[in-house]
Amino acid sequence: MPLDAICWGSRWAGPAGAVSAAPRSRRLPLSQPPPAEPTPLPTEFLARLAQSDTVLVTSRDGSREGTVRAWFVVSPPGVVYLFTSAFSVKAVRWRADSWVRLTVPGGAASAEGRVHLVPQADVDLVAPLIVERWGMWGATTPEGLNRLIRDREYVLVRVEG
Repeated sequence: MPLDAICWGSRWAGPAGAVSAAPRSRRLPLSQPPPAEPTPLPTEFLARLAQSDTVLVTSRDGSREGTVRAWFVVSPPGVVYLFTSAFSVKAVRWRADSWVRLTVPGGAASAEGRVHLVPQADVDLVAPLIVERWGMWGATTPEGLNRLIRDREYVLVRVEG
């Protein structure tokens, strides 16, 4: 497989968009259960984040880092949820390395944490927050949100300290 191919579950997407089966040893897990008790992000960071509509999310790909702006939802006990296309570069990075740095735009504050894919069974716990925040971006109802995640078109991740 070429080095610039992306592994997603049991498929490889190469640079020309060709898809082939991934060798079993190179497949990434499709889900990682989050810990039972979330570790909250620092309260000072969350206070600054509450004043922003977006957050800058930095993730790693080997020795390289990439940063993108993202919408977010904060939920007790102080964790951040991110909702994105399952085929985005950041989602692929999160599956390979769960480390992220969240930064309030303008550099006001940042915190490092770990990304955990939210299992389908736990989606209903935060669905009302997500539908309220992203209702005009595909997750218009809790049922629609569940379908997007069940069909693996989108991923919902929880970032915690």
